[in-house]
Amino acid sequence: MNFCKYPVKHFLYTLLFFSCGILAQEKAVTGSVLNEDTGEPVPFAHLILAGKTSGTSTDENGNFHWVPGESDEDVMVRFSCVGFKSRMLPLSVLSRARVYLEPDVEALKEVEVYLVKGTDHKNINGFSGKRSIGLGNFSGGAYPSAVAKYYEKPRNFAGNCFLENIQVRFYPAREQNNIAAVFRLRILEVTPEGKPGKDLLPDNLIVRREPLSFKTEINLLPYHIRIPDDGFFVAVEHLFIKENAYKETRTLGINDTLTYDNVSVVKYAPVFKGVLEWDDENFRSYYRSTDGWKKMNRLDTSDPVFGNRIPVPAFKLKITN
Repeated sequence: MNFCKYPVKHFLYTLLFFSCGILAQEKAVTGSVLNEDTGEPVPFAHLILAGKTSGTSTDENGNFHWVPGESDEDVMVRFSCVGFKSRMLPLSVLSRARVYLEPDVEALKEVEVYLVKGTDHKNINGFSGKRSIGLGNFSGGAYPSAVAKYYEKPRNFAGNCFLENIQVRFYPAREQNNIAAVFRLRILEVTPEGKPGKDLLPDNLIVRREPLSFKTEINLLPYHIRIPDDGFFVAVEHLFIKENAYKETRTLGINDTLTYDNVSVVKYAPVFKGVLEWDDENFRSYYRSTDGWKKMNRLDTSDPVFGNRIPVPAFKLKITN
């Protein structure tokens, strides 16, 4: 099942988006995002309308072409990318704009190099014994979304330990299974509030899902990611680029009497494979909305198909000393 429940307002937004696009021919904004220091393109940066449910990503050349669905040109757009400081600009200045992002020196500074021994290993399989479920765009295709899962530091490592390998699995959703999709992998520290925080992996790590592939392995040893004592988050992030786009046809129920049949909604691959978990005091899985990270137990899972459980991301990890 491709789980991407979202509120009725998102259904209405999608319908209004298409109707307004036809009748009013909404204005598209185009431009590019560049590195302020080097002038080089910043690929796969995100653009999000502040306080709205609309967004997109730059392509591999740092370019964007976007119909934001917003007539108020004073609304602000947030530009962000791993390894760079975020920037806010009004929508009105974005036509054919060159937007420069400042590298985050704090995130990119040289870190202490640790010795990876590789003599002891621990495997963590988040899929074992659990029912699988598909995790698509939690925004309903409106803006780039992400999901994150918390992992504690393994107790059998007395000293330093490192992320060696991560396996990401994909759900075989029919409409997008043959797409060679790309996505971003992030490793995040834990904030004092227990939420996903700053990047432990400062690289803009883009991973490719081959067509018809159900899993991919990412070797993380070259990045020397030391696991903090308070644990870490693994996150996967959708990229809203043309190469990832596919159409999903569905019936949208607005209320008990009003439905729309055969509505075509643009989504973005891949659909990640997650699992269903019980909601308890140890629940620490998150999805990212336009105003930050939210616990996934806030989602509407009243449908009996979920069996009173919560859809969460899952990964297979290998950790070494």
